[in-house]
Amino acid sequence: GAGRGVDDVIYLNGGASGIGGGVIIGGSVVGGTEGYAGEIGHINVSNSAKLDSAGIRGTLEAEVNRNSLLQALGLESADAEELERLLLSSDSPAVQMEVHRQIDCLAVALAATINILNPQMIILGGFLASLFAADSERIRAAIECRSLFAPAENVKISSAELGSNLLMIGAAELAFEALLENPAQFMKSKAD
Repeated sequence: GAGRGVDDVIYLNGGASGIGGGVIIGGSVVGGTEGYAGEIGHINVSNSAKLDSAGIRGTLEAEVNRNSLLQALGLESADAEELERLLLSSDSPAVQMEVHRQIDCLAVALAATINILNPQMIILGGFLASLFAADSERIRAAIECRSLFAPAENVKISSAELGSNLLMIGAAELAFEALLENPAQFMKSKAD
């Protein structure tokens, strides 16, 4: 995907159930003591009373969500590609207002993440990639005014490249991790 060959990556995926993430620093996955590192969706981005999936108020996940985008478009559901196409083609002021509101909240969390972790790259997947496609310049400008100059200037922000199959590809790679890391050892253990 988009993070090939990059040792310092933040990945955020926006899905129907919320925002999940992962952190790779120095080429190693950061898991934290209990495995919760990368829960960027639970960073506070507003004083709103809206609750996220963990019951925390004003977080990225509470403010930036797929359902609000669908409601602005007057839809109950849409796959990732359709949602992005509709956001890009909409000239509705209500849709634009919701996209900009969500982008501004997303930028608060991304700026905080950049200031703390100084990543080389941030990859956005799911509906977050659709927000990025809708107005990447707004995301960049909102991040730059909230973060330290050098890390903000040098971080690359990108959409995930694996499309709607990204979660399946990731799951398949986990299943084949031992084989991919050391094919010779894997074959030797099967022969024993």
